[in-house]
Amino acid sequence: MVDIGDVIDGREIQVLETAEDIQARREQVLTRFAHFKEAAKYRRDKLEDSREYQYFKRDADELEMWINEKIQLCSQDDTYRDTTSVQVNKLIRKIENSYLFF
Repeated sequence: MVDIGDVIDGREIQVLETAEDIQARREQVLTRFAHFKEAAKYRRDKLEDSREYQYFKRDADELEMWINEKIQLCSQDDTYRDTTSVQVNKLIRKIENSYLFF
């Protein structure tokens, strides 16, 4: 007859009487622990991969926003296409720089 105190999680507590029983139970526990460590390492690796992906995605999104800003600026300002305006801007800068020395 099994006493209520001898049942844990629906399983009966085994009484280990011989050295072979103890050794077999030890091997069973070590095997289960090794499987547990492997599963924990697998989960840790997956979590690390997920973290690296999230960093990559964040950086890519920031880069995309920066590129879109630059495209928007270029589409608003067409002076870079007109060579005369570029030359005028260079001349204005040259004149402004020369006034700094007076």
